[in-house]
Amino acid sequence: QQQRPAAEAEAALEERFVHRVYSCMAPALACADEGGSGGCANRRGPPACVRDLLRDLPPGCLLADLGCGHSAAALSRLAAARGHLAVGADICLDLLLAANDDWHRRRSRGRQRRQPLLVQADVLRCPLRSAAFDAVTCVSVVHHLASRDRRRRLLAEAARLLRPGGRLLVTAWAFEQPGRPARSFNCQDLLVPWGAPEPPQTPALPPPPKPPPRPAWQRRLSSLPLLAGLFGGGGSGGGSGDCQADSSDCESDSSDCEFRIREFPASSCPRRHTAGDCLCDGACGAAGAPASEGRRLRYYHVFRQGELADCARNLGLDCLREWHEQGNWCLSARRMPPSYY
Repeated sequence: QQQRPAAEAEAALEERFVHRVYSCMAPALACADEGGSGGCANRRGPPACVRDLLRDLPPGCLLADLGCGHSAAALSRLAAARGHLAVGADICLDLLLAANDDWHRRRSRGRQRRQPLLVQADVLRCPLRSAAFDAVTCVSVVHHLASRDRRRRLLAEAARLLRPGGRLLVTAWAFEQPGRPARSFNCQDLLVPWGAPEPPQTPALPPPPKPPPRPAWQRRLSSLPLLAGLFGGGGSGGGSGDCQADSSDCESDSSDCEFRIREFPASSCPRRHTAGDCLCDGACGAAGAPASEGRRLRYYHVFRQGELADCARNLGLDCLREWHEQGNWCLSARRMPPSYY
């Protein structure tokens, strides 16, 4: 009973800063995937570590992707190409619908025939059969869980799904970001603003044609103050005043359309809020709320070296390898037989 308020606060944090954000951004992610441009939460197909896992597995394996998101169709397509069957599970229905729409688009173009198998479920209580899968992937999911206990529960659920000898692959954002100063973290628990979209690129319009030269008598009459605005042109007449007003309006409009995208602002670690807004205690020295008001924030726990392997300890998993890849820590493990634990 004493742990229940903390668990409810952690679940409320994930609901507010993870589930709702991805539900609202699911249409934008689907449009970005259709256009072929990746965003801060997109990935163009499975990462290299997932491709390596699928290549190492023998043909005919059953794969479970916990927290599959909108890229479930891409993983299903890649798994089918290597003779495997993938099942995706995610709690966000909008992301699953985006993955299904992606499959329909590819099917209409003749690029993918097999429909992905998708299940809406909480990855901490996944309604899939125990010891039924040859491999389980959990890509960019565990860093959204708000406590170490919940992260261990996810890894324990993945271990439950694996048959003895089955492979597990887990990836999470890394605290260590060598060579990437724009991704420097000052604490492990933080709220990351979703990057604002790039403004649409409008084609450059051709310059307007030059007006024909005016006759000499018009130039002489326009030099008179009373007749300066009658023929347009130079001086401080009404014509130039209108042009200046138009240009000022254009400048004000263009300033509203500019975006300044900063993936990790200096105040990315917010102060301690109430009732599960954030789990950071402010020890990193950052004061104040996030600077990007009005932008959607996602909760992240960035992992240090060895932290993933420590979370997988005493769960019936044999950690084979932990490595750093493209700003993420990756963990490869194997399910041990019951006699070993």
